[in-house]
Amino acid sequence: MKLPLAKPRRRVLPRRASLPPAGIVEALEERVLLSAVAATNSPLALLPNESTIASPRFSDLWWLQNTGQTLSSAPTGPLTGVAGDDIGATKAWDLTTGSNAAVVAVFDTGIDLTNPEFTNNLWKNPGEIPNNGIDDDHNGFVDDEYGWNFVDGNNNVQDTSLTNHGTLVSGVIAAQGNNGQGISGVAWNVDLLTVKVGTDTGVTSQDLIAGINYVIALKQRGVNIVAINASYISFALPTLDELNAIKSAGDVGISYVAAAGNSGLNFDSILPSGFVPSNMILVAATDNRDPL
Repeated sequence: MKLPLAKPRRRVLPRRASLPPAGIVEALEERVLLSAVAATNSPLALLPNESTIASPRFSDLWWLQNTGQTLSSAPTGPLTGVAGDDIGATKAWDLTTGSNAAVVAVFDTGIDLTNPEFTNNLWKNPGEIPNNGIDDDHNGFVDDEYGWNFVDGNNNVQDTSLTNHGTLVSGVIAAQGNNGQGISGVAWNVDLLTVKVGTDTGVTSQDLIAGINYVIALKQRGVNIVAINASYISFALPTLDELNAIKSAGDVGISYVAAAGNSGLNFDSILPSGFVPSNMILVAATDNRDPL
């Protein structure tokens, strides 16, 4: 379910060449955050502990393996799914369950750092001595042990949102699987870099750009950040500054994985040709029978 958001002003930019200079492009309105999962309200909280990935409760995670099972809870979609309408995660796990050598930057409301699902999957800045009040690695951010909070301008990246949106998103990405509790993420063993750019009301353009620049700087310092996860959407076109920041992330090898929304929108008909940077991947939402 989308959170309330003021109606954005619409701009029409028919061709990339017609974009005005960056200095006179108005700031993009706040983006609305999206619900993290279709099949459960709060998977980290509601699903009972699992002993193995083949446990009865694992079957509720239809997006990982859909056998046409009947779900114990399906508040936003059909109760019974269609076999095979999933991402084929269990087949991928025969090859790999991920590696902590790879880092995904989660741009959201923060992460619940105390949740046992993330005990082994939180990126920690090796150049920082925690909570000593000193910028030990001289990157301009004091005590950024787990990442940075661009909303409040500090190192507190704990998810304090009412929706726990960032924690839910992080669980879908990298909740530790087969550990006897909670759920299984897609990649059990990747590190999550917490970049707090959102609140319950959304994400601002300024915080988004600042977060991207922060991640780029970490990448250039040797942190193996492979992707930015951006589970939010704006109904106005990005500004040049935002597009340039996203493209710059691509220039250093970072994919920008963005939500296409929970409303079945066709962005191919909305975005002008050539408007999307080559490193941006738009991901649609489907239910357990596969329609948008």
